[in-house]
Amino acid sequence: LRVYTRTLREAGAQVSEARARFLADFLPVFADTAHKLWDGELEVGLELLESCFDDSEDAMERRDLAAAMTTRGPHRDDLKVLLDGHDARIWASQGQHRLLVIALKIALLELATRRRGAVPLLLLDDVSSELDPQRSEILSAYLRGRLGQVFATTTNAASVGLATNPGLDSREAKRFEVRDGEIKACEA
Repeated sequence: LRVYTRTLREAGAQVSEARARFLADFLPVFADTAHKLWDGELEVGLELLESCFDDSEDAMERRDLAAAMTTRGPHRDDLKVLLDGHDARIWASQGQHRLLVIALKIALLELATRRRGAVPLLLLDDVSSELDPQRSEILSAYLRGRLGQVFATTTNAASVGLATNPGLDSREAKRFEVRDGEIKACEA
């Protein structure tokens, strides 16, 4: 167990350092994305909750044996999402949770685009669920202005501006409908 504990400490330190570097790059992109999706109304943040190796190897081993699992290390870390300085798990509404998840996805794609030079496909399922009409329209406008392809599903095309939006033509958006288990292209 001692060899495993030492190896976990060494590898865990490398994972923690890489995670901290990633978050330093990611946080500004996430904050900017969320700022746009909230139209500047709310601020977001991220806080890494690390499960540190803060005690001796003997103490770690005793605790791990008693728990019958590894109780410290980067696999036990968590990420707290903050909305206006509050823990989003507790403070945010369902719609705010939904928009936070979308902002996280979009920010990850933005960072990937910057690092790789290629624009990944963005997949959003039931994109308008739990969003109020104002947020749906802001999200829709943001997605229309984004480079790359967006594949979004919704139960209400009007809620994301696809039903009657004059700003979208058939080259920009394709609509499909699923009815009775079949997928059919909708007329432009």
